[in-house]
Amino acid sequence: MAKVKYISSTNEIPAGQKYVLVMYGEEYAQTTHTLGLTITVARTVSQLSFLTAVHTAKGIAKSAGIPEVFVCTAAKLGPHPQWLVAVVRFELVRQLQLLQREGDLFSKTNADEAPGCDSVAIAN
Repeated sequence: MAKVKYISSTNEIPAGQKYVLVMYGEEYAQTTHTLGLTITVARTVSQLSFLTAVHTAKGIAKSAGIPEVFVCTAAKLGPHPQWLVAVVRFELVRQLQLLQREGDLFSKTNADEAPGCDSVAIAN
């Protein structure tokens, strides 16, 4: 599975390495280039939409055999105090971990499982 690395600038991406980059921009776009793919997410979207783009990028990277997904949140954060940048980045990482732990959000649920449980539902 592709590793997600949060960066503050696109200059932190190692030269010559294949990657998928997720970053904020003016509008949603997917741009392919010789080293991989850049997914640009509109600055006006919610954090959940941004995290969905990160999750999508992980899937694309996995299928293309690309080892790392870089996530640049600097454009959205703008000129804020450093502690605020750290708090927002921590929240994005926490939300991404929750999304990964829950697994595939779009798969069908098993009819034999109760919602939110690991056991079999029993009808009265």
